[in-house]
Amino acid sequence: MRKEILEGCLGKFRLGILVLLFVFGLFSIVGTGGGGGGSSSDIGGSSGGGTTAATMEEDIENKLGAILAVVNAEEVTEGLDVLTSLLEDENLQGLVTITPPLPTPLDLENLPDDISLSIDFGTGFTTEDGNVFRGGITINISIIRSTTGLRLEVEALFNNVTVNDSTEPYLNGRMTGFIAITQDGQGNMSVAGNISFENVRVNQKTISGSISLSSTNITLNLTNPSGTITVTFSDFVMGEERISGVVTLTLGAGETPGTYVVSFGNLKLGGFTLSSGTATISLADEDKWTIDMDAATSDGPFDIIVDLTILKDEATDEETGIMLHTESPGIMGPYRVSMDSLTIPGDWETVPASGTMTFTELSTGKTATLVFNKTLQNQPPYDYIESP
Repeated sequence: MRKEILEGCLGKFRLGILVLLFVFGLFSIVGTGGGGGGSSSDIGGSSGGGTTAATMEEDIENKLGAILAVVNAEEVTEGLDVLTSLLEDENLQGLVTITPPLPTPLDLENLPDDISLSIDFGTGFTTEDGNVFRGGITINISIIRSTTGLRLEVEALFNNVTVNDSTEPYLNGRMTGFIAITQDGQGNMSVAGNISFENVRVNQKTISGSISLSSTNITLNLTNPSGTITVTFSDFVMGEERISGVVTLTLGAGETPGTYVVSFGNLKLGGFTLSSGTATISLADEDKWTIDMDAATSDGPFDIIVDLTILKDEATDEETGIMLHTESPGIMGPYRVSMDSLTIPGDWETVPASGTMTFTELSTGKTATLVFNKTLQNQPPYDYIESP
């Protein structure tokens, strides 16, 4: 039973990450430069700085390539596969040492004030999927209680965790943080927290900086939670990517239950800035969400409404992918863009996508249609058709 539950949760987690990466990765269509400057058959002319202007085909391929590179990045696909392999393994519990031993039955009130959890892979722990882990992980937790809530302070130490035959650490470094939860007399919750990365290495990428979290008046209603959660990135660096600024999630922001609004405050992603704007996510039907994105960016406007449907296997009810569709075209920087049943499978590496995505260059009226009919093993994973 434990394995089935974990498989379901991790499946949702993996699919959710791919959804977020693809949808919010669309912002890079604005953030990677201007329009094409010519058809695919034109000889590239000179733009203002004496550089060669890209054709429309090259421009779109570069922009979508930036998104697909993230979706298909080893840090996402391989990392999630490895994590899933470890957490689903039923023998992992035998490697975990908890000091002092937790009381039985387990209850928040009788937990020790200080807890240390360690995982020692020794000379090699092989999961059921065949991945071999070496090294160790130690997590130290301190619990500070008060009359209105509690505070958890956490330190995680990754000691040269390697995977399979690699001699480079898959996980290494130190993370520290805290989360404080308080509740008022009306049952509303407030949460504050912070996590700092001290040269943490994850799958060949070094992470540094910090992420802080704060919230106001969170009401945990299962059908329509409400409240505001603010996430602030401070000098956060992952590999070569630097992120700073503020993202605010407002729960229950609309009349429809289950509506969420993501607001951007001078959010900088490398050289691209989301100066202001929102993405409103609302439940339109079972397994179908409407995402209304309207933002001002450093490189132009972004205004589009996308219907996102979670696809499932009818026999197993497991998520198999997502479908993106627009009822009418929207604006993405230099292009008017529409999507027609653009289906992205969860395993895009081996299962081909389907549907189309159409770009019309605002300055010239030229139109390009991308027909998705290939796996990610093909680059680009679509056929390009331009007119006139």
